[in-house]
Amino acid sequence: GALGHRDGGVRRHGRPHHFREKSPLFDWSDSGLGDVDFEPNFPCGLIIRPGASYSSAPSARLIPMQKVRDLSVTMSPVVLRGFSDTLDEQLYTEKGAEAGELLPWSFGIIQKVKDAGITTKMVNNVTSNEAMPFHYDGVFKFGDREDPVTGEVTKVQLPPAFQFFSAHAVAPEGTGYTLFASSRLFWKHLAPKKYSLERFSKVRWGMNNEGLKNLRNI
Repeated sequence: GALGHRDGGVRRHGRPHHFREKSPLFDWSDSGLGDVDFEPNFPCGLIIRPGASYSSAPSARLIPMQKVRDLSVTMSPVVLRGFSDTLDEQLYTEKGAEAGELLPWSFGIIQKVKDAGITTKMVNNVTSNEAMPFHYDGVFKFGDREDPVTGEVTKVQLPPAFQFFSAHAVAPEGTGYTLFASSRLFWKHLAPKKYSLERFSKVRWGMNNEGLKNLRNI
């Protein structure tokens, strides 16, 4: 692999491959990762892997989370592959905290997403094996905000700005696909023009779900 952060030129398999903008975000040597491959994922996203010089997978402890966070602002989703210690829950939480303030949920910091084997309406598709169409995590996260003048307390949305996932197992072949949508590209290519951000900003919607009753009281 090649960093390409010094002269902008990236080589693959010993041959010139492409040029990349010079940026310290692509230089992870100060974190102990001197050989890292960055692969753009069309139409959006970035795949980051340890370079070929490593004989064994380097620890996820070395990943510079602030740089990952900065890269995700314009290149989301960022996919980190080929690192070890990714199932260490304490390390997982520590790396999340390096990226920013952790936002606890009703279940705590970490949610283990798996099929709970329950088919009643008291669970949603996060903990079942059904499909999860266009899902925005955090939309139901609320907190109290006090008006500094009147002292009135109201509920406001406090959705997370970033999310950090770790895959514990590989899905069976032909299953487990996840589609990530880029909001930036969505608004850029939205047509016709009558469907504008200004028009959608006025739209409101409600939801009634017994399985989310407890989350509304956060």
